[in-house]
Amino acid sequence: MSNTCRKLRSFAGGEEFEPWLEHTTEMLQEWTVPDAEKRRCLIESLAGPTLDVIRTLELSNPGVRVKDCLEALDHTFGV
Repeated sequence: MSNTCRKLRSFAGGEEFEPWLEHTTEMLQEWTVPDAEKRRCLIESLAGPTLDVIRTLELSNPGVRVKDCLEALDHTFGV
């Protein structure tokens, strides 16, 4: 995991989702790297069912944007 990616908290679905989403969204918005790099870092921070959601999303749309990934996670794990 790169130094930039290390700034993201890991998430596997068992922790509280909203604080994780808020932190992750803020971090990703601050980074001045291409969306593909942001998506790679996001994926590196995920495990278990959260990673499954994004992998499934990537199957139907290999170039899926980070924003869409976060929306899919919010739809699945949000309140």
